[in-house]
Amino acid sequence: MSFEFSDKGGAMSTVVGMSRRLQFMTDETMPQILRSKYVADVYDPAQLKQFSELLTHTDNLMIFMKSKSFEENENVKLETEYWYKTKHNVEKFSPELLKMMQ
Repeated sequence: MSFEFSDKGGAMSTVVGMSRRLQFMTDETMPQILRSKYVADVYDPAQLKQFSELLTHTDNLMIFMKSKSFEENENVKLETEYWYKTKHNVEKFSPELLKMMQ
């Protein structure tokens, strides 16, 4: 694997990341510990399909939009988040939009 475009990371974060992967390594795979973060050696099309369906299912979808115009709009009732005091609004998707997304 080429590290030509890899960004230099902090020593501590590199060591912590590698130590997490140690529990999954064997004596044979240990020389590949650097590339193990970036490369999946096992191709499982069924698992990929399952993950993509989970990611694209509308029941698992949230869209965040931010704009100053929302604060200026009188028709939008904004709630204030408890901890960070950020203003937000929660709306369900319209049936027409859900149908288009599906």
